[in-house]
Amino acid sequence: MIKGRTNYWIGFILLALIISFFFYKSVFKDLPLDETLSTIEEVQDLQVQLHRDLLRYRSNQIKQYDILNNTLLKLDSNIMYLSNSNVANNEIGTEVIRNLKSLIKNESDLVEDFKTHHSILQNSLFYIFNVSTDLYSTKPKAQSKQKLRTTAELITLLLEYNENPEDKIANRIYPLIDSLNQSPDTDTNALINHSLMIIERLPEIDEIINRFNSLNVENQIILIKNTVSNLKEKQEKNAQLFNILLFLCTIYLVFYILYIFITLRKNEAELSNSNDKLNDEVKLRTRTEKALYQLVNIDNNRNTNNDEDRILFLLNALCQSLDAEYAYISRTNASGTSAEMIGLLDHGMFTSNITYKLIDTPCEEVIKNHRLVHDKDFSNYFPDCHHEFLQDAVSYLGVSLIDKNENSIGLLAIASKSPISDTNLAENILTIATSRSIIELEYQIEINNNKRYKQGLAQIDDWIARLITEGYDRHAFFKNVCRAAQDITGSQLAAFPALHSDEENYHFIAASGLQSEKLESLSMRIDDGGLCAWTIANNKKQLINDVATHSRAKKQLTDIVNIKSALLTPVTLNDRPYGAISVFKMYDDFDIIDEQLMSQFSQSVQMAIINMQLVSDIRSERERAEVTLHSIGDAVITTNVNGEIEYMNHVAESLTAWSLNEAKSITVQNVFRIEDIDTGEPIHDVVMSCLDDGIIINKSAISLVSRNGNKKDIESSISPILNTSGKAEGVVIVFHDETQRRHLESTIKHQAAHDSLTDLLNRDAFDTELSDHVYGAINNNQNHVLCYLDLDRFKLINDTAGHSAGDQCLIQITSLIQSHIRGDDILGRLGGDEFGLILKNCSQQSALKVTNTIVGAIANMPFNWDGCDYKLGVSIGINPLNSSSQNAAEEIRKADLACYTAKDQGKSQVYVYEKQDSELIRRQQETIWATRITEAIEHNRLCLYAQPIASLKNKKPLNSHVEILVRLIDDGNQIISPAAFIPAAERYNLMHLIDRKVIRETFAYINKYSENDTNNTLYSINLSGNTLTDKDIIRDIKDMVSEFDINTKSVCFEITETAAIQNLKQAKKLIKELKSTGFKFALDDFGSGLSSFQYLKNLPVDFLKIDGSFVADMVNNTIDYAMVAAINEVGHVMGIETIAEYVENDQIIKKLKEINVDYGQGYGIEQPKPIEEILPIESNKKSPSLKIIHNKPGWT
Repeated sequence: MIKGRTNYWIGFILLALIISFFFYKSVFKDLPLDETLSTIEEVQDLQVQLHRDLLRYRSNQIKQYDILNNTLLKLDSNIMYLSNSNVANNEIGTEVIRNLKSLIKNESDLVEDFKTHHSILQNSLFYIFNVSTDLYSTKPKAQSKQKLRTTAELITLLLEYNENPEDKIANRIYPLIDSLNQSPDTDTNALINHSLMIIERLPEIDEIINRFNSLNVENQIILIKNTVSNLKEKQEKNAQLFNILLFLCTIYLVFYILYIFITLRKNEAELSNSNDKLNDEVKLRTRTEKALYQLVNIDNNRNTNNDEDRILFLLNALCQSLDAEYAYISRTNASGTSAEMIGLLDHGMFTSNITYKLIDTPCEEVIKNHRLVHDKDFSNYFPDCHHEFLQDAVSYLGVSLIDKNENSIGLLAIASKSPISDTNLAENILTIATSRSIIELEYQIEINNNKRYKQGLAQIDDWIARLITEGYDRHAFFKNVCRAAQDITGSQLAAFPALHSDEENYHFIAASGLQSEKLESLSMRIDDGGLCAWTIANNKKQLINDVATHSRAKKQLTDIVNIKSALLTPVTLNDRPYGAISVFKMYDDFDIIDEQLMSQFSQSVQMAIINMQLVSDIRSERERAEVTLHSIGDAVITTNVNGEIEYMNHVAESLTAWSLNEAKSITVQNVFRIEDIDTGEPIHDVVMSCLDDGIIINKSAISLVSRNGNKKDIESSISPILNTSGKAEGVVIVFHDETQRRHLESTIKHQAAHDSLTDLLNRDAFDTELSDHVYGAINNNQNHVLCYLDLDRFKLINDTAGHSAGDQCLIQITSLIQSHIRGDDILGRLGGDEFGLILKNCSQQSALKVTNTIVGAIANMPFNWDGCDYKLGVSIGINPLNSSSQNAAEEIRKADLACYTAKDQGKSQVYVYEKQDSELIRRQQETIWATRITEAIEHNRLCLYAQPIASLKNKKPLNSHVEILVRLIDDGNQIISPAAFIPAAERYNLMHLIDRKVIRETFAYINKYSENDTNNTLYSINLSGNTLTDKDIIRDIKDMVSEFDINTKSVCFEITETAAIQNLKQAKKLIKELKSTGFKFALDDFGSGLSSFQYLKNLPVDFLKIDGSFVADMVNNTIDYAMVAAINEVGHVMGIETIAEYVENDQIIKKLKEINVDYGQGYGIEQPKPIEEILPIESNKKSPSLKIIHNKPGWT
């Protein structure tokens, strides 16, 4: 005991020393302090050098900044190395290094500021030096002596101030600067500015040097250096301690090894005794290993593939290893009341498949307690044992076999006529054999289950075949289902409960087996909670092996029949509950095989039930088929294999004019006579082709010739009647009358392609014809002429006489045009008053003759409606179609361009499209502009310009009233004048989009500019005539006011006089509604119309903008002067302020003031500019370079 404790403490001390050694080694590790200390000293030297260089720069001893830059670069490099080192992070502290790094960064910033101010100072001193040189040169500049003296004195004081920047010197300099600042020239201004710069910069430079000194970086570096030096001293001391500890550990380890050697020599005898004991234990376990080897190598030792050999070799190995006479393996059934020996070895004799009861047997005890051991008194405990082969057994050892689910599946046991000498060894060997026994037992169970399952499937196939072939009587069918279920599961009772049609009750259709009479015809409610009801309602199977204790079984079946276990499997039809196959056993249990077989049988029964219903349905369907054939709307004829008629329904009798009695047994070709609907040729042998080829023949474009010679259009289908072997037994002909439908179809096709009023081709049909003729012109060298006709003054008839008159007029014009063209020429109505004409195979000269004739005829056509005569005209655009044509869309576009050109040239004209025609090119450009305008609006490429409207009576700010203009930015960021795109926008009705965009952008700008607007600016926005007629413009303007929250009194809408007069009603409504919300209005281009003064009193506007055509020449033209004066006078009489446009020069301004015009607008006042330049949102004013504003000391 003492020796053990001594070894313990010696080992403990050694372990403590080793742990201390490694702990010290990990804590006090070597650090690169020498490198760190060297870096810190270098940083200290660089810092001193940086401070010295700044002072040298201040005193102008150094001119270039390379020395400062190199010093700063080295400082940054060393500080970066220091911050990345382990010493800095672990010993000095990251916070200390970060502070030093921050101080160095501040020094760098101060040096940069120093360099900036110093360079400016040097520039100014250099300039002063040059002035001094010029001043004392032999040829000084021509200056007054006083000014020269003042300059010389100023230079002297500046140089003195450079050496000693004190306020008293500065105060002496300022009066000299003020003296020179009186009527200074350019050089004097420069001298003053540089003088002020010197006075300004020198204090700032000295302040930077003071701030540099205040950072106190040198002290911070010294503190870090001292810290590292202390660490180095500590590290050297730790190294000495480490060497001492290492020496002590080495000495101790040598002594400990000697101690171990002596101890081992003393324990040699004890080790020998231990080896002897181990040898005895090895011999004791040899038999166990031998048994284990025999069990593991069972598969290698057997010579046959018989499954029973596995059990035999297993039991034989047990008997040999334990000197036992008996060994067996048993499998217990699910109920636990009986078992089956799957292998028994009795004195070397092997038997199998012995079934026995478990009651009062050692096997029962083994199953209950998982183990049973009797080493010598077995017969005393089981005197009534029923196993004859164990009657002379003295000892017994049994172990239960447990599967992976912790369920007992059987047992393994040995027995002997003599006592067991070593029960522990026997139990060990038996436990080893248990695992192998479980594998063999499960394997045997699997084999038996597979046999049962295959046998059950074969039984299912036999019963299903019987059910299908005999399944005509419903009661007999379900009786056989019950018998089949009994046969498959070996149960004593089977029944089939089925759900009633009301789905509230179910009844037992059939039952078989013991006590089946108690269930047949029994009805119960589906909500009674019993076994059958639950299975049917929930569509789930149930396996219950103890019915007596089950709650659902107690509710019904236990009171009716005497059963122990139940297995119920649901049956569904069309995914709905139908019934359940129910089987019951009175003594045994059901297992998983029974459950699987019944699930399979249930699915097959479903198919059999469907088959039974189909058979019944087929019988009923055959009876209904004959009734149906007589009642359907299609005609039906059936024939035999020889093509002789067997059946005709009444529709077929009506269409063929043959009765069934007359046509029966007659060849079908004599009754069903058909012809091609287009050629009238008879069609023969169709029925025989169907019979011979066995295919379905569909015919749609045929006529049926009846017995009395009448013809009807029909659609038919001829199909072979095939037997189960696929051979044709006849044909069935189904056909129906298509005469009326085809007539309607022809009418609908005509209506779809023609205009309902004129019966001409409509736009789609005309485009199709045009595509065909363009293709012929391109590919077949055909020459046609496309004409685009647009009626002139037709809208007047619609607006004054009504649409009925317009319709009648179009009908007459259609007839007139048709009378002047050929029969094969193509005329179509493309729109309301637009027509398209294709003159086929026609030259351009002939086309001109025809179109001019049409123009003259329409011009001379009298049209009278309600006593009023109307004169019409037509403008025609001609586009020849030839091999250079492109496509239908492009060609009709060209004809349309030519037509509009004819309209613009005076109407009732004919215009021929030519590729190089300048007028057409202009119109094509307008179409291109229409697309570009839309893209510009979508991509925000419209920009706002503004032109001031100046007051001629008072000095209001120029930007207090502006007119908003618009420019377009193209893809190359070039500004496009409105003269280039506004005409296209007006023609293609895009002005309302531009107006909306301008209003929105202006309102948005007003919202941004409102904070800077000190003049209450009034914004004038133009509205086009197209916008005046827009029914939504008033609502949209009000919505934008709410969106951008603007003051409506700051906006004035300008409407041209012409647009207002042409849309007087809409203009009055717009002005009235928007003025009520605060908007102002101006009448633009006033005086250009014919009745300006007459309409003025009906338009409550705030401003009159006098047409620029009068203003531009009013200085030289007395009539223009008088017109401007008259308009101004009328405006003032009506309380309306006037604005003159086109104010180009001061002479016009003078004349306008003479007649008291209120405002002027034009290039003579201000050109249009981007709105940001006229009304800047933010002030961009900056002081000019070197222009310094300095507050003198003591000044305010």
